[in-house]
Amino acid sequence: MKDKKIFIPSDDEELNAIFYEMQDKMAEIDKRENEWIKRQRKGTLGLDGSPFDVERKKTTAKYFGLMIEHIKR
Repeated sequence: MKDKKIFIPSDDEELNAIFYEMQDKMAEIDKRENEWIKRQRKGTLGLDGSPFDVERKKTTAKYFGLMIEHIKR
């Protein structure tokens, strides 16, 4: 997310909080992935592909699920 928050034009503070928390989690995953890539280039890891893709998908699904449940209430 490059330390830049996406703004949601919503008056619902709880919904905004869920979305912003998701952005923070995704930024954290991106940061760890970048560190992993740096180690990969230095040859300290022998793995192919990013293990963070699955984590990113699970995080997105979790937070979108929370937002949908909130909207349904």
